[in-house]
Amino acid sequence: MKRLFSLAAVWLGVCLSQNALAADLSRPALAPAPPPPPSWNGFYVGANASLPWIDRVTFTADDPAHTFGTGFDNVLPISMSASDSGWGLGPIVGYNWQVSNFLLGVEGDIDWGKLSLGATQQVFCCVGAPPFPLPGFTATSHIEVNSLATVRGRAGFIWNNRASKPPGFFAMPGDFLFYGTGGVAWAQTEYSADLNCPAGVPTCGVAGVPTSQHAPVSISQTKTGSVWGGGVEWAPAVAKGKLIWGIEYLNFHFDKGNNLTGTTVNGVTGVPAVSIFSTCPAGTPCVPYSASGLTINDIRFRVTYKWN
Repeated sequence: MKRLFSLAAVWLGVCLSQNALAADLSRPALAPAPPPPPSWNGFYVGANASLPWIDRVTFTADDPAHTFGTGFDNVLPISMSASDSGWGLGPIVGYNWQVSNFLLGVEGDIDWGKLSLGATQQVFCCVGAPPFPLPGFTATSHIEVNSLATVRGRAGFIWNNRASKPPGFFAMPGDFLFYGTGGVAWAQTEYSADLNCPAGVPTCGVAGVPTSQHAPVSISQTKTGSVWGGGVEWAPAVAKGKLIWGIEYLNFHFDKGNNLTGTTVNGVTGVPAVSIFSTCPAGTPCVPYSASGLTINDIRFRVTYKWN
C-alpha cells in the first residue's frame, strides 16, 4: 500500500510540473525596458553658421547752411533706403536645467562675418525751385555690421521620440527640444556718409571758383539692443544625448540710429572750404546726416556638444 501511495505522489508531481512548464511556455517573453532618455542638464559648447539680413534702413542728408554751391540755392534734402543680407560664423556656450520634459537655460554667443548695406543717390537742386539733377553730385551712406553677440535665456519642451516609427521625419530617433529665447544683444557697427561734389560740377566751389567739395562723416560703435526668437534642437539617440543639432531664428532690434554732422572741406586738400553764400563758418560741422535704427533677422544652423 505504501508503495502504491508513493507511485501516485510521483505521478501527481510530474503532471503538475508539466502543466506549469506548459503555462510558462505559452506566455510571451517580456521585452527589456527601454533605457531612460539622456538628460539635457549641464554645460554645452558648439558653433553656428548664420544667414542674417537687415530690414530696410533709411538714410538722410542735407545742406541747410548752403556750404556747397557757387550761386544756386540750397540743394534738396536727400532721403534714401537700402536692405541687404550676409553671413556669419561663431561659437556658442550655454547651460541647461531640465525638470521632467521642461527645460530652462542660458546661452551666450558671438558671430563674425559680413553684413553690410549702402545707398547712393543723385543730389537735386534746389529749394524753392523746380528740381533738377546736379550731375556728379551724389549722397552716399553705408553701414557695416562686423559682429553680433547675445546673452539669452531659453525655455522649452522636450519630446522623447524613441519608439519605432514609419519612414519619414519622425523616424529620427532621439529627443527634440522646441524652445523660445530672448535677451540682450550687441552689434559692432561702422557707419559712414558723404555729400560729394567733384570738381567741374558748376554748383560746387569757393569764391566763384569751381572746387571739389565733400563733407564726410564716419563712426565705429557698439550698439546695444534686444533679441528674441525660437528654434528646435535634435539630440540623436545614437549620440546618447552628447551631440545636438539645431536650427533657430533670431530677431535683433537696435532702435538707436545714427545722427552725425559733417564739415565741408576741399575734396583734394581736406582744408575746410564753404561757398561764399554759406551761413556756416568754414571748419564748422553744418551738414547733417542720419541713419535709422537696425532690425536684423538671422537664421542659424547650429551644433553643440554636451559635456556631461
